[in-house]
Amino acid sequence: MTDQPIRVGIAGLGRSGWDIHARLLEPLAEQFQIVAVLDADSNRRAEAIDRFDCQAYTEYDDLLADPAVELMVVALPSFLHADASIAALKSGKHVVCEKPMATSLGEQTAWSRPATPRTRSSPSSNSGATTQILCKCAR
Repeated sequence: MTDQPIRVGIAGLGRSGWDIHARLLEPLAEQFQIVAVLDADSNRRAEAIDRFDCQAYTEYDDLLADPAVELMVVALPSFLHADASIAALKSGKHVVCEKPMATSLGEQTAWSRPATPRTRSSPSSNSGATTQILCKCAR
């Protein structure tokens, strides 16, 4: 175990990204630090920079390439969940994905392929418990 907070990237600052994940992680600053966000809306990015003193991206690949991000929260539109989560796992990130984790059985099956002994993933249950449990396991 380390005493350093787990560094989190949030992909998508809509209802789930802001109102569920960011809201639940923000008061847990000793355990989690939001270091990067992704959103198409420049106002949301600016608010995140101001609120979290973090990096803000418009391209998912740039967020994935950020070495500061250990845990990726995927809160993008549902049809992007599987591809975004799989890409994050392939880049060595731990993943919490907002529900649904996939829109087809094929996408759901693909989830297990990129995971390694060093990466973990979890669909979200819309509660802070999922994020907290996954992160304890990740360390």
